[in-house]
Amino acid sequence: MVIYSLLGSALFFSLYPYLRRRYSQGFDERMGRISLPPPKEKRVWIHAVSVGEVKAILPLLRRLKEACLSVTTLTGYSVARESGVKELFFYPWDLPWVVNRAIDRIKPSLYIVVETELWPLMITTLKKRGVKLILANGRISDRSYGSYKLISPFLKKVLSSFDFIGAMTERDRDRFIELGAPPQRVQVMGNLKYESVLENMRDSFKGEMRELLALNDEPLWVCGSTHEGEEEIVLRVYKRLLRDFPNLRLALVPRHPDRAFRVAKLLKDHNLEFSLRSVNPRTKVVLWDLMGELFKLYSVSTLAFCGGSLVPLGGHNLIEPASWGKPVLYGPYINDFFEEAHFLQSIGAGFMVKDEDELYGKVRELLLDEERLSEISLSLKRALSFSKGVVNRYLSVINDLMGGV
Repeated sequence: MVIYSLLGSALFFSLYPYLRRRYSQGFDERMGRISLPPPKEKRVWIHAVSVGEVKAILPLLRRLKEACLSVTTLTGYSVARESGVKELFFYPWDLPWVVNRAIDRIKPSLYIVVETELWPLMITTLKKRGVKLILANGRISDRSYGSYKLISPFLKKVLSSFDFIGAMTERDRDRFIELGAPPQRVQVMGNLKYESVLENMRDSFKGEMRELLALNDEPLWVCGSTHEGEEEIVLRVYKRLLRDFPNLRLALVPRHPDRAFRVAKLLKDHNLEFSLRSVNPRTKVVLWDLMGELFKLYSVSTLAFCGGSLVPLGGHNLIEPASWGKPVLYGPYINDFFEEAHFLQSIGAGFMVKDEDELYGKVRELLLDEERLSEISLSLKRALSFSKGVVNRYLSVINDLMGGV
């Protein structure tokens, strides 16, 4: 740890002018100058790197009496602030004097890091100062696993500092143990990111949407959160699918409803009869021009395509249709949902398509195989069911460590 500290300090001073400019927002906080009122009770310090981690931890954070949140990125900070987090600051750099200054000012009784943001000096210093440590939503990707194995002796000391490691999956648990975490402190907990979606599900949504659409037994393809360039592809694919599935219905939901009139022109150009959701949602093709109903709509779909992924926009929430047991198709641009895509692909419920032909081929293949659709639905329900109640499981661990917070 001494060599790590010396190298880190040398690098910091050599890059100081750049860092001062690059991280001008929150620079004092990154230097450990964090302004928080003295804790009235046991304070929990949670660290979430960016947007995905912030969204994942919010349900847990809101259940704690006294908690503060640190982030690394500007986008993570914005999302946390918009979500009502008051005690919020940028994460301090992993330098000896910065770490000690930050701990002195925060005065945490418990430190929770989301996923695998492992800053060795911070973690080992917190441990020495008697702070309890939890790694929540722990995961180790294939790429990270190879890198971590190269530094496993060093990493073992860091992982051994944690009082509890909550792994997302059995595979993650095994990898943490192989890298040096004490087996008795590692437990599979499920994924915090998924519970926020699962807790919004209502059986009543299905009846509501079926009645709205006058949907009986005909298959329904829901294309959600689409962007310019994707609707054209979807419509060409849909027309090809009608040759084999003449009763196939289509719900087209642009990400931004104000684009509905431009998408309507595309539908007319393709000679497809349709209606706007606000006018008559019972037609064979419905173009959604209202917000707030996509999650409900997924509940009655046969399969779903998630937009923002055939064009380079990072994708949209893949777990929303998956939570209803639906196969999920998406393009190659899923940078913002890579982890979710990997999870869905690993259980045979997610399908990446690169272009129009692949989208057509995969939708056709799935529609022809009702048994496979049922198997996918069952696999998704099994895989996601464990993520229900994950917040309560973490609260139980916290209470065991802290005697109530």
